[in-house]
Amino acid sequence: MDSPVWSNDILYLKEMIATISVTIAITIGCFYLSRRADRKRADRLAHGLPAAKRPYATRPPERTHD
Repeated sequence: MDSPVWSNDILYLKEMIATISVTIAITIGCFYLSRRADRKRADRLAHGLPAAKRPYATRPPERTHD
């Protein structure tokens, strides 16, 4: 006995809903992490600290010889 045609539509709908749900969850997660990083940065700047914990992580500042 063949399954009715509409059962394929329901499976497709369930798959689409799952895909959209995961996409929304990832988007919200990225937005949350971005906002959290912005808050941390603003907190550090408000307390007179550098924006990053290691501002010279890539290259030390140029030294001037007087």
